[in-house]
Amino acid sequence: MDVVIDIRRVILLLPFVTYFSMSARGGFYDDEEYKPKFMETPSNVTLFRGEHAILKCHIMNLGPRTVIWRKSEQDFPITIGKLVFSSEDEMAVNDYQVDEAISAWDLHIKYAQPSHSGLYQCEISATKIFAHYVSLTVIDDYVPRTPTPPGISIYGRQYVDKGRDIHLICNATGEGIAPEDVDWYFKGEKIVPTNTAWLNRATILKRKPIPGNFYISELIIKRSNRQDGGSYVCRSSDLKVSSINVHVLEEGKGNVSRR
Repeated sequence: MDVVIDIRRVILLLPFVTYFSMSARGGFYDDEEYKPKFMETPSNVTLFRGEHAILKCHIMNLGPRTVIWRKSEQDFPITIGKLVFSSEDEMAVNDYQVDEAISAWDLHIKYAQPSHSGLYQCEISATKIFAHYVSLTVIDDYVPRTPTPPGISIYGRQYVDKGRDIHLICNATGEGIAPEDVDWYFKGEKIVPTNTAWLNRATILKRKPIPGNFYISELIIKRSNRQDGGSYVCRSSDLKVSSINVHVLEEGKGNVSRR
């Protein structure tokens, strides 16, 4: 009973705390230009029982506001900011910056079960913005499934218009446990975001494995130019390698080149 009361108090106080925080900044966050906006992320997630579900919520101009995850049919939240109120240990929130303006607050559900299926909503405190909804479907698979074999795969857009961001994702699967790390290479050279060639343009996001045998790393290169075209390689600490060729196209020639 005490826990429920505490949660209610937190929920009731959030709008006031956020309001005074923004008011202290002289109404800066009331400007249309700086109002928060939900970015496009998958709104439907389907997987089998026992797999790892990631419900994405990316927000531009979040500012000092707080992100709340809840299941639509439930009265109480799953998370408020980084605090997790669910009694299920397999639920967690992963927050990180996609870039200077966009914040990510992804809800992770380890070992998803059919009971987790339903409509989830990602909300922003003290705003009039509607929630971002994600539908989760967990299939009750009664047929024993073969464990994912060790390996590595890389995916993302191979054709990118000049000036657009290059976004690649590497998924490395280990033998029983996840690899310790994943590195990225471009034309044979390791990508180090602090090096002059990549400074203020390259970002590498590494998901620390939540118990499981896979590890995910994302490479984001902002404001691509023709020199960014070529072979990108991701290599896991257990020496598994995967590659992809990315082509940076001149503006207006994308459709012709793709054909």
